[in-house]
Amino acid sequence: MKENFNNPDIKIIDVSSPGEYTGQMRPFGERRPGHIPGAINLPWVEAHPKENDYKILPEGQLAALFNGIGLTDKNQTIICYDMYGVRAGFMTMVLRLAGYPNAKCYNPSFSAWTVDADVEVVQGPNPF
Repeated sequence: MKENFNNPDIKIIDVSSPGEYTGQMRPFGERRPGHIPGAINLPWVEAHPKENDYKILPEGQLAALFNGIGLTDKNQTIICYDMYGVRAGFMTMVLRLAGYPNAKCYNPSFSAWTVDADVEVVQGPNPF
């Protein structure tokens, strides 16, 4: 992940809540709150219909959601993460079901990123 986070051909998606992403919330006791530089925030709950958390949005709505954050090339590599990888694993599955075959989950996720003193953590709003 450290070798790829500056690669313009790779999109990094933080699927945490907006509060976690900006660093305003620390629900897991993060050592350094915020997000990986260049990551776009797309909370995993956005892939659910509001009335039912056990389903994902229909195909057209997923396409609009993903296109809305700049995921227009379905063959582009997309790396999802959150604090521990669970929500990121879900969003990776949703992306693959929506036709993004190169969606990947950064399994060590932000919990591993924050303990590495050699990497930057950004606080603040979504850059997209």
